Amino acid sequence: MRTGSSFVGELLGNSQDIFYLFEPGLSLLNTLEGLEGQREVLRSSYLGMLRRLYRCDFKHLDFYLEWLSRRQTLLPKFAPRLHDLCSNSLIRGKCMLTRGMATGSCLQSGYIVVKSIRVRDIMVLLPMMEDSATNLKVIHLLRDPRPTIASRVLAQTKKKVTQLSQSVREYLYLHCKFNLENFELGTRNPYIKNRYMFLRYEDAAMDPLAAAKRMHRFLGHKEVPESVLKWIAANTESKKPALTYSTARNSSEAYRAWRSNLPFDTAKEIEETGECPQMMARLGYHSLEDETHLRNMSRSLVGSIPIGHDDRKYDWVWEL
Repeated sequence: MRTGSSFVGELLGNSQDIFYLFEPGLSLLNTLEGLEGQREVLRSSYLGMLRRLYRCDFKHLDFYLEWLSRRQTLLPKFAPRLHDLCSNSLIRGKCMLTRGMATGSCLQSGYIVVKSIRVRDIMVLLPMMEDSATNLKVIHLLRDPRPTIASRVLAQTKKKVTQLSQSVREYLYLHCKFNLENFELGTRNPYIKNRYMFLRYEDAAMDPLAAAKRMHRFLGHKEVPESVLKWIAANTESKKPALTYSTARNSSEAYRAWRSNLPFDTAKEIEETGECPQMMARLGYHSLEDETHLRNMSRSLVGSIPIGHDDRKYDWVWEL
């Protein structure tokens, strides 16, 4: 899912007080690859993995630590605090992560942050969100489905999207459906008051500092840590092309670059698929009038999120 979550994850995860993990579900995906009934096994196993990670319990996560240890070049991105430990524990240029290393680093951190695209329905997280012992908070990242699809196809095929395949249509249908449902659940469920926050990628890209302030305020921080401020300065004005997992780019331009490349007919097809029209309207994304509208960068496609009368009953969500 190409939603800008890598950018936002690092925007939050570069605080020295945060034990940040990038897509731990990838290790499960690789471990269970080819297993019959993989999808159901993966979903239940991943929820169990998340529960353990949020408790700093690595007793049954040796496979994850071994998986990280085999990816030395990606470790700074996948687990930056563990990479910091490894810089002092190299053996023949490699670092073998242990339970003790992971547990100690995790327990010393003020927060555990997992960046994940593998929880499609936040309903499955409600037990952890309602459990005071886990104290789970969810930052729900949202993005215009048109660049999401364009970025996803490019990452998977190395080609620009010109038309939607059946598999992409199926993905898009579920993407819009669950994002709309998750947004409504998170903003209207009093049982998870102060445990859900939404953030549009476009808002974070246009003003990374404001997004960082919102997220840290949500966590209970009064100020954005200095390490995060330095990361914003170093990673949001790059002119170099970004790699698949890279976050170095001019963020204020990157969020709308898709408008120069996506065919108008394809963009309209995305807009009209499944519940995408409802999702876009609910989240303030403007539909296209014609190709001139698409290419005219002076006309923003990102508007304010409309706040209805019912929304004002749940004002804690909108005050963040």
